[in-house]
Amino acid sequence: MANRVEYGKIERITGQTFDPVLAFMQAVPAMIAKARNDGWSSAHSYRGFHVAGTAYAINTTDKVAVTESGGNLKRETKGKVCVEKRLDGRLRKSMTDIIGFVVLGTSDQQSIEDVTGLATPTLHLCSDCRQEIPASPIVSPTTLIVHSGLVQDVNQAFTIGQEVGMYARVDKNQVDPLLHDALPDFHDWGARVNTYIKLTGGQEAACAIDLGERQRLAQLALSKTVQS
Repeated sequence: MANRVEYGKIERITGQTFDPVLAFMQAVPAMIAKARNDGWSSAHSYRGFHVAGTAYAINTTDKVAVTESGGNLKRETKGKVCVEKRLDGRLRKSMTDIIGFVVLGTSDQQSIEDVTGLATPTLHLCSDCRQEIPASPIVSPTTLIVHSGLVQDVNQAFTIGQEVGMYARVDKNQVDPLLHDALPDFHDWGARVNTYIKLTGGQEAACAIDLGERQRLAQLALSKTVQS
């Protein structure tokens, strides 16, 4: 079920321009908690391979922001439907931009390698999703994706373009070390949000910056080890 915020009303009340990237940054801990709590009910896999996720998206015409949650589907007699595809399919009906995904899956590196072809700390996009998600009309190369453990507190964060590019290099036997770097202090969320605010110069200044550039700055804030 989607949570909906009419940010146009917030702008009229506060007199401030809404920054959806900052809103995504602020929402990530709750998005992780919800996916972790709902993971076993929203995901369905005949072999017990559960993946849950949430996506934060906006409609720039209607000035609406939505958080959509769901899980993967994998039935024995049918092909898999990854959670990223399910969320994108729902949101593209009414939204113009996905700001970011939060996806939770196994932290078992052997199971991860079976899916993505590479043993990494968190479950990344599968080969099909690396082709189909970037092709979505509401996904851009700078759309954020946060990977976390469904059970273990292990985390990584990339942009879609960054992750797809790294796996393209893997196919050429050029493994990027970032694929294996987990974030040890990802829980220190206030510091990460503050880093993003500093990088963008504050909320009003941020809104003068291109959306894609703000997403790249958010990825930097999510990836950098910061102190509270």
